[in-house]
Amino acid sequence: MRSACRLPTAPENAPTIVEATGVDSSAGYVEWCRQRIADPRARFEVGDAAELPVGAADVVVSGLMLNFVPDPAAAVRSMGAAAPAGTVAAYVWDYAEG
Repeated sequence: MRSACRLPTAPENAPTIVEATGVDSSAGYVEWCRQRIADPRARFEVGDAAELPVGAADVVVSGLMLNFVPDPAAAVRSMGAAAPAGTVAAYVWDYAEG
């Protein structure tokens, strides 16, 4: 299985990533990521998706997380508050088949 704890390789014309912060409610998973990522631009924090710091980000991305939080609407509101002038993107499993 490929690790979700990695920074992607960006095309040459892409903006420079100054810092990326991963947030997860599992202290064990956060520690696992910290041990495997040596890139100084990356940090990992234990946190609640519904309580992200207001104004802390330019971009907030969520991959398959909304399926697993107790209050997805609160998590989406928190993501928007964390990046009020930026971009918020999320994706979830395809429910088209029921």
